[in-house]
Amino acid sequence: RHPGHSTRAENKHEHGDEYAKKKADKVVAVNPAYVRTQATLRIRLEADEQWSYVQNKRNPRWLWWVGDHDTGEVVAFLFGRRTNASFRRLLALLADSGVVVSRWFTDYW
Repeated sequence: RHPGHSTRAENKHEHGDEYAKKKADKVVAVNPAYVRTQATLRIRLEADEQWSYVQNKRNPRWLWWVGDHDTGEVVAFLFGRRTNASFRRLLALLADSGVVVSRWFTDYW
């Protein structure tokens, strides 16, 4: 570590949760290019999930994402547990954005 740089923990102590609040406004759960206000969008989506942990491995967090199968662009994502409820929230994000899935591609999870 460079002597002039502080760790994230030191920054949090110094700035509180201000850092997280600034970043929260920039996180977009649905790619704006795929949001339809009037017509529905029928696309082929691939879905996957990956995990990491927060502070220790007993506190896993999953990143669920769906991408356009034809372009590779990320369409929507969310962070949560690896449960059916999390996947249903992801489906609701798509439905609320006017995305209709014509075909799913998964790794059979």
